[in-house]
Amino acid sequence: VALSVAGNIPGLGDANPGLVKMVFASLFPVNLLMILTTGGQLFTGNSATVAAARYENLVGNKELIRSWVVSLAGNVVGCSLMALAAWYAGCLTGGAANLCAKMAVGKVGTTPLQNFAKAIMCNWMVSLAVFLGGATNNLGAKLIAVWFPISLFVAIGLEHSVANLFLMPAAMLIKASLSWNNIIFRNVLPVLAGNAIAGAIVVALSYSYQFGRVGGKQRAVFAEKLAQREKKSPMVEIASLGVGEAIPTPVTLEEAATQKEDGELEQEAAEAMVRGE
Repeated sequence: VALSVAGNIPGLGDANPGLVKMVFASLFPVNLLMILTTGGQLFTGNSATVAAARYENLVGNKELIRSWVVSLAGNVVGCSLMALAAWYAGCLTGGAANLCAKMAVGKVGTTPLQNFAKAIMCNWMVSLAVFLGGATNNLGAKLIAVWFPISLFVAIGLEHSVANLFLMPAAMLIKASLSWNNIIFRNVLPVLAGNAIAGAIVVALSYSYQFGRVGGKQRAVFAEKLAQREKKSPMVEIASLGVGEAIPTPVTLEEAATQKEDGELEQEAAEAMVRGE
């Protein structure tokens, strides 16, 4: 969709190259949204989520490796078949083909180290999109959570390994000026490594240190500070209520003491009246 729409605004796009990027970036996030809402497996997302589960001892090394290998293999096959289907169906023609070839050639025109750095920054954004998308069950909220990080990395021009696994075969099918050697060693391998490092270390490890098992000491410090804060403003809670009784509004200890004193004064006055004083 992104290639078909962004690639077919030639007059406007030539005069405003940033517009082409913006249109492409605005349409691209639909991919991750469909994956998150349908339970699909994405290598770049799994590099963070399954690594996070490993840091928390929820899965073992075997499960981690299996998830990464299976998701990557599935993404390679799926993206290649999708590129073949798009080419066979005639979707990769005209402006869409020109944009596809231009993007693919540009991705092998940079050095492997540059692509490695771009891949780290890219999957930082993708992993955050997965994290934010998992924070809500509302479809509209998921779209908003996914849209900003994903459109950001696309507009900047960062490197996403799974997206490239579609783009590169598609470019080869339309006979772009590429070689498999350049595709694999200048783009695919360094981008896969950068994406994996971003997911497993930049996001998963840092979050586990801040909030999880790896940073257990930090959680203990947080729990201590929270307990101290609660002591400064204690609340009197009603332990049990009779059937049909209204739930009272919680009060502080200071308010409860004042209410007790008022009640005692009222009781003394009533007793004095009984005695005729």
